[in-house]
Amino acid sequence: MWLGAAVILLGWTAAAVAAEPKPSQRPPNILWIITDDQRPDSLACYNRAVTGKAESPLGYVESPNWDRFAAEGVLFTHAFCNSPGCAPSRASMHTGQYPHHNGIYGFDRAHNRADICRPTVPQILREQGYLTARFGKLGVRINEWGPGLTWNDPGHYTVNVDMDRDLARNGITDFLKQGIWKKGGVVGTKEHWFFPDGSHVEYYVERTDEPLSDDDLQARRDVEQRLHILRSYTRQLSLLVIGGESPQGSDGTLDAHIEQAFEEFLGSEDAADDKPVFVHLGFHFPHTPVLVPKEWRDRFADKTYRVPEFSKKELERLPPQLVTLYEKMKIDELKPEEKQQAIRDYYAFCAYGDWLLGKAVDRFKEYCRARNEDYLIVIACGDHGWHLGENGYEAKFGPYRMSNQCAVVAISSRGEFPAGTVCDRYVEYVDFAPTFLQAAGMDVHGDDYAYLDGLPLQE
Repeated sequence: MWLGAAVILLGWTAAAVAAEPKPSQRPPNILWIITDDQRPDSLACYNRAVTGKAESPLGYVESPNWDRFAAEGVLFTHAFCNSPGCAPSRASMHTGQYPHHNGIYGFDRAHNRADICRPTVPQILREQGYLTARFGKLGVRINEWGPGLTWNDPGHYTVNVDMDRDLARNGITDFLKQGIWKKGGVVGTKEHWFFPDGSHVEYYVERTDEPLSDDDLQARRDVEQRLHILRSYTRQLSLLVIGGESPQGSDGTLDAHIEQAFEEFLGSEDAADDKPVFVHLGFHFPHTPVLVPKEWRDRFADKTYRVPEFSKKELERLPPQLVTLYEKMKIDELKPEEKQQAIRDYYAFCAYGDWLLGKAVDRFKEYCRARNEDYLIVIACGDHGWHLGENGYEAKFGPYRMSNQCAVVAISSRGEFPAGTVCDRYVEYVDFAPTFLQAAGMDVHGDDYAYLDGLPLQE
């Protein structure tokens, strides 16, 4: 059912409203944003719709831009991913098929050149005349066929700026975790930290060919103390950074560079083409490493959070697979102040990401208005959910609501998603593909698209 919600117009003027493009027969420009590992309760608008108050069950959150965009369209409060892992979830979104239909269940490489495979959303839209572009994280694990599996990008997007290949590995980031290869395979892992003055600190955190040096150990200690780094030291995956300060300011993080690349594209000759654009913007926040620019971390410094309750007695009732998941991802053995930091830095990271999200969406709408073109904007709060101590761990991957429930905001200049509306119906991430294809003018209920497992969000 559709539930009416109050429309809050923040900073809108009559002139701005008048500048909205008029509906036309031309397909709309489409912006599709996905954040990474973001819980829906990091959004005040979601919390208000579900519980009646802005705070999450754990405490304070800050999301003015998410709130603003939810007021401009439809907020889907019962959106669920189709697998609580990055690659299978993202592949289901890009193919419009459940993992057991597209064959992507985990993090193994795949391709879609086999006869049984179907094209991805950007492939279809490019054939329909769209300029396709993507920035940041893709993560679908669909690669080019060699013959044989490769790591090569399949070219589904015409414009392609990858967060690892094009940004992080070239030092256009605040942090890089790098596997070190020698003849015979990986011999260790290095961490790289990039500072605003151009300085760069690197050291091994793992080595298989020889012991860690005293210089490596000291460099790591210095960085961890300087940036208040909290690692997941109580579990098998002990090196993950689950809290800390970014070495960069707000404009120098990996996510900031992803957003900047997107804005540069909108001002480029490519985007000046007469074709409608389909842009996928894949932010990395608040995925580990949780590294928050100081100005945003300071905003949350005085916040105290409610830590989810957990007892190891719960493990006695679980199958071996979920006990293993707990052992690999547990945080219940952290000290109380460390649990506070993990939760506080996570929500601060989400607040920082909200600022970047606002910049990106506003710039996209400006681009469309300047060209007098319609737009559709779909924003997914997380490729899946995230635990902050629920069930004893900090991660995703579980058969729990916290791992699988998400939130989605959809905005259309054509009014397909009525402003200020909350929808509490069950929707799935496989619904994105038919949503985009229908917006582009395709009959998603016809035989050509009978393989799609989802339904258009417009319906």
